[in-house]
Amino acid sequence: MNYNKGYESKGRDNRRESYNSQESIKFIFSEKGFTDTKGNLREELMTVEAEEIAKNLKDVTTAQLRAFFNEIKALRNRLENKESEENFEKIYPLILMIKSKVQYRYSKDKNKLGVLKNFLFAGIDRIMLEKKEGKGKEAFINFAIFFETVVGYSYEYIKN
Repeated sequence: MNYNKGYESKGRDNRRESYNSQESIKFIFSEKGFTDTKGNLREELMTVEAEEIAKNLKDVTTAQLRAFFNEIKALRNRLENKESEENFEKIYPLILMIKSKVQYRYSKDKNKLGVLKNFLFAGIDRIMLEKKEGKGKEAFINFAIFFETVVGYSYEYIKN
């Protein structure tokens, strides 16, 4: 799916609503990935791209943003826990389930959550792609770090 374009949605009264402010958002990581050729997180990802996404999350509440970030962070902690028997294959379905959770929340508040939904969908789709290449665990951990960076930048732009 292409998350780099704006979208239209039918409102409750079946008229078309256009979210033009979201047309300018481009998720570069969905094309370039999270890492450079050496396997390190890309500098632009952690600076320019993260801040650009944070700027576009201005309509999301901190509670909404933190809810999804905390879920990603909890899954990462479970995955990295040395004492746990859980591996990426057990955590992976829970990562995929985040898409349905954000879709549910989006259906309740389309005007505010479109960017967050598209960001999480693009991130999870990138994880799915890299899993096919045998790098799913690394992609998820990199996305979790990237998401944390976005959250850090977002507090400057969120108005609540």
